[in-house]
Amino acid sequence: MNRFPIIIFLAGLLALAACSDDTKYESPAGVCGAGEAVEVLGMKHCIYGDTLIIEGFLCPEEVPARHDLEDSVVCSESEELSEEFLGELEEKGYNPDPIEVDPDAPCRDGAQGTLDCNTCFCEDGGWSCTEIACGGGSGCEAATTEGACGEAEGDCQWAVCAQDASCPNPSGGACFTAPSTGDACGEDPLRLDRLCEICNCESGQWVCEGTPCQQCAVYTEQADCLEAGPGCSWAQCPQDDFDCPNRGGGICVDPPSSGESCELPGVTGADAADGCNRCSCEDEGFWSCTEIACE
Repeated sequence: MNRFPIIIFLAGLLALAACSDDTKYESPAGVCGAGEAVEVLGMKHCIYGDTLIIEGFLCPEEVPARHDLEDSVVCSESEELSEEFLGELEEKGYNPDPIEVDPDAPCRDGAQGTLDCNTCFCEDGGWSCTEIACGGGSGCEAATTEGACGEAEGDCQWAVCAQDASCPNPSGGACFTAPSTGDACGEDPLRLDRLCEICNCESGQWVCEGTPCQQCAVYTEQADCLEAGPGCSWAQCPQDDFDCPNRGGGICVDPPSSGESCELPGVTGADAADGCNRCSCEDEGFWSCTEIACE
């Protein structure tokens, strides 16, 4: 009897038994295809170097979460890569840093990244990012366009990117609560032009040059002043006062408070900041207001 076929058969059974333990080995054409399969902390990952990334690249279904790194793409079961995996990735010679989004630079189609708080995708060789306001979900910062900023509640003002600066915000500007010198701002090269002053975002702080704006003063007609609101009121100049800035004999003013300085002595009838008292600009150059209890 020839024993060689029996020996070969037994060797085959031993080989099958060797593959039945808890460790699963993948063939080169397994889940990762041409990529490198790595399992860390029970989580599957596939590593693809730059040369393996082609247009329309999609992660395998078993590892659907895509992570674009500086010199590779990792497909994983998890939306976040563990520190242990990133350490092993670095040991393999890859850069574990996430890809940096540069709106002005070309990119590989399908790549994903973040810019400030926006999510970006590479389409047709260029970055396309969401347009959400960073740093807040309500108020001025929630407005992502100039029109929406003007309609937002509160004293909201639209700042645009400074001239000759590369604007990192895809919408070309941002909506802010009216800033003053020293108020915090982001790193964006933003510039806010207001009636009386100009504010620039410099090194994380607003720097405003000029005098604080008197928004109401731009209205030279009583009807326009009363419709401007909230807060603008029409004050009468003294009769035959040739210094009155408007031909109608009045001036539109911001709501004053007693003791604040005023520019036109003799002007009377301005609505006080509390909305129920009336003020006059005294000869000493300060507002004097009645003192009645508001209902």
